[in-house]
Amino acid sequence: MATLDASAFDKGLKILYPKGLEYEWQKEASPAVVWVPKAQDFAGKQWNINPVVGAVRGSHSFASALLDKSAPTFEEFHVTRVSDYAIVSVAAEMIAASKSDVGALRQAIQVQTDAAMAEMARARSADIWHNGGGAIGRIATSGISTTVITLASLDDLVRFDVGMRLELSANDGTSGSVRPGSPGYVTVSAIDYDAGTITCTANVTGAISGATDADYIFRKGDFGAAISGFFAWIPASAPTSTPFFGVDRTTHINKLAGSRLPLNGANMEDGIIEAVARMSRYGGKPDTLWMNPLKLGELEKSMQSKTYVEVKTDNPSISFSALQVRSGEGMIKVLSDPHCPESVGLLTRRDSWLLRTLGADPHFAKEDGLQWRTEGSADAVEARLRSWGNLGCLKPINSMHLTW
Repeated sequence: MATLDASAFDKGLKILYPKGLEYEWQKEASPAVVWVPKAQDFAGKQWNINPVVGAVRGSHSFASALLDKSAPTFEEFHVTRVSDYAIVSVAAEMIAASKSDVGALRQAIQVQTDAAMAEMARARSADIWHNGGGAIGRIATSGISTTVITLASLDDLVRFDVGMRLELSANDGTSGSVRPGSPGYVTVSAIDYDAGTITCTANVTGAISGATDADYIFRKGDFGAAISGFFAWIPASAPTSTPFFGVDRTTHINKLAGSRLPLNGANMEDGIIEAVARMSRYGGKPDTLWMNPLKLGELEKSMQSKTYVEVKTDNPSISFSALQVRSGEGMIKVLSDPHCPESVGLLTRRDSWLLRTLGADPHFAKEDGLQWRTEGSADAVEARLRSWGNLGCLKPINSMHLTW
């Protein structure tokens, strides 16, 4: 078999991606993924996040203050890492045929690497808006017709791609399991954004036992294995006593799970002002509102005067233009993300979040010094693109789940 020299590959990557893989990956990711602050130091077994839920006790009376002397009350979220992988594969014949044409070999590597990064970016872009269960959509009522699945929400179609293998479950991934069957999954062959449909290569109910309307849809292998996104930390409903990363969030719901506000039917600008006021009443300090692009369009059309501001990210080459809404607590920057469901919004603060990974996000595996390995089931060589990490909310009180 033809071989690919690891050092030559490294040089090729530097030529193809002079700003690094992470920069190229972020170009493929959704705005919210790029916006979130990042760190690459997620070492150890877990990441402990310690929000304060009770201050040091005091009193106007010195004697009482002395008796009530105490340390702040903390909770401790034990956040664990989640893995994500994509395999870059180049056929041995392509390598052999390109030995005398470095440009052709680089092109072959770039096509495969770009596709792998796009897949990882799509997964992260979907996961950051969800609850950690891994679901990327849900089947509509009367949504299965032989090989065709109609989604309950058109918004979810951006999370699917041709060739993706799909599993189903009656649960959203936070409990339960995927449905069995032979083979237990279907493969996407076509997508229609206008109709809200996904066409598969096999009969859905034949390939997946018990498949039915309102089932949740997962990329194969993702059930219960996604990062804990915004709405895992700031859920649509007030949390129960069920532990979240080891914490019973009913101890202080607002400080441990943010807040929630339905704004159905309200003028959007007025609703935003009300949401900010409610948060500020108990100490929340938002600076950003995320919504679906369609909702942002509605807000822009309804506002009489408009001002915009540049929003910078950790990547100096990427920034966004945000619409500003004036509130009693200052200007709120409004941004859109196609993966944010149209019916909800997230009022939040940027420095309350951290996307923490172990090493670069993403990076190539090369612990044994080999970046390329011979495939066992094909006449090709492969490289493993991977990421290990999770999203953490450092101060949930600064976030509110809005319903339009």
